[in-house]
Amino acid sequence: MKKQELSWKAGGQQGEGLESLGEIFAAALCSLGYDVYGYRQFSSRIKGGHTSYKLRIANHPVATIASSCNLLIAMDPDTLEVDAPELTAEGILVTDAAWLEGKKPKVRTVALSWNELSKADGTTLPKNILALGITAALLGIDTAKLLPLLEKQYGRKGAEVMETNRLALETGYEYIKNNYYDLLAAFTMPELENPQPKLFMLGNEAVALGALTSGAKFMSAYPITPSSEIMEYMVKYAPAEGGVMLQTEDEISACTMAIGAAHAGARAFTATAGPGLSLMAEAIGLAEMTETPLVVIDTQRGGPSTGLPTKHEQSDLMAAIYNTHGDTAKIVISPSSIEESFYDTFEAFNLAEEYQCPVIVLSDLQLSLGKQSVTSLDYGKLQVRRGKLVKDGLPEIKSPEYFKRYDLEAEGSISMRVLPGTPNGISLGTGLEHDEVG
Repeated sequence: MKKQELSWKAGGQQGEGLESLGEIFAAALCSLGYDVYGYRQFSSRIKGGHTSYKLRIANHPVATIASSCNLLIAMDPDTLEVDAPELTAEGILVTDAAWLEGKKPKVRTVALSWNELSKADGTTLPKNILALGITAALLGIDTAKLLPLLEKQYGRKGAEVMETNRLALETGYEYIKNNYYDLLAAFTMPELENPQPKLFMLGNEAVALGALTSGAKFMSAYPITPSSEIMEYMVKYAPAEGGVMLQTEDEISACTMAIGAAHAGARAFTATAGPGLSLMAEAIGLAEMTETPLVVIDTQRGGPSTGLPTKHEQSDLMAAIYNTHGDTAKIVISPSSIEESFYDTFEAFNLAEEYQCPVIVLSDLQLSLGKQSVTSLDYGKLQVRRGKLVKDGLPEIKSPEYFKRYDLEAEGSISMRVLPGTPNGISLGTGLEHDEVG
């Protein structure tokens, strides 16, 4: 099978539904068996400012976004300046005719009026779903395959909202059919052999799912781009697994609370970005000194300081390895795909408990906020390993003796770990240097 690809992009103002447009379209492609990589470019604001959503669609696995673009949907004039240069010579530009004044695009162009197209029987049709219908027409996708995804996205908002979105989808499709018939199915989707539906996962979702699957029961964190979706996932799904996500006042308390939960026996973790990792330095040292299993997810972004919150950078490696003062032992692992984000996060909790030390998982903005098609996750190869955790059966001790929590003669130089309240397991652990009993 010849490798084939197609790149699609939509640009507009934040708050115009660009993310919903990209999500619905990508979910449809994954349900049809295509390999997809999606990435949203955005600014540090809730509404307003230029944003874009780009998809790379292929008949083979893809692990990053494409530099060029075959089909560009311009939903604001900024798209013509910022994103249009990515169009290939054979590409198609969809834009408002009013924004073309004085411009002569060198590519095939669909010039329309978003305002006029959105008017329908006293209601205003959503521009993002109009764009979805236009996309379907230009790529030869039957709108019937998109309706179930619209229902999933908007059905809970009531029949009237769903009908408005259905009408917008059909209106966008019919506009191309009636006015640009020569461009109907102008691009054919990459050929597939034995198509199988795929998952479409955000990197942060894969991390959170890996944590939950490993048995993580406690997450404490402070919101920071680009890690916040891990918190959102845990808020939504952790309670059903007997877990909790606690939003703290800052990154220092987030890390120390996770250490406390891990000391009490829970698989616990926190998630942050570079600035938060800097604040956690002393607490990570505490986990090392007390030999407490701790998992820290670091979703790297641009720096230094608060730097570039919504831009990609991989500059935290040295900080992850060396940022704590003194001679500390920790494990740093870095996944290279969204699928690996799931497996590596799961394994991080095993390593933390086996070696009784902090484990830092290094992700980055693109891996955290990019979405990628995943064929399936093999739960059968996963195994929870809790290391030398002892819950009972310890020999009797008498005061003033203590359990040797930090036994220097332990096999493999890793001592037995006990939870608070374990019979005959009384021990002392502080952030100070200590002997075998603390």
